[in-house]
Amino acid sequence: MLSSTLRKSVVSGFRCSKPPPSLLSYPFGRPFSASAGNTEQGITKAIFEGLGDSAAEVKVTDISGGCGSMYNVQVTSQLFKGVSKVKQSRMVQDLIKKEIGEMHGLTLKTKVP
Repeated sequence: MLSSTLRKSVVSGFRCSKPPPSLLSYPFGRPFSASAGNTEQGITKAIFEGLGDSAAEVKVTDISGGCGSMYNVQVTSQLFKGVSKVKQSRMVQDLIKKEIGEMHGLTLKTKVP
């Protein structure tokens, strides 16, 4: 039988807070952990690899409380010069398309150095 904390989490839908310590030993793994590819480092790496030397700064912050479901991404690149904000965002979104599919939410800000 599921613990009352886990049952409440499942019933209430998507939950961003970290599980209590008693759930860390859950027999099927951590029920609310982020997938391996959906990390700040993974997102940062994908953006740097896609933009190459033109990426002046990439800052990725998990804003979900640690469960890896929502990120704030800020990208500064010379490639954005003369490109509309919509196209800048699409450029970055194309680079992290796989990671976006695993997220609950994303805040994206792009700028030229």
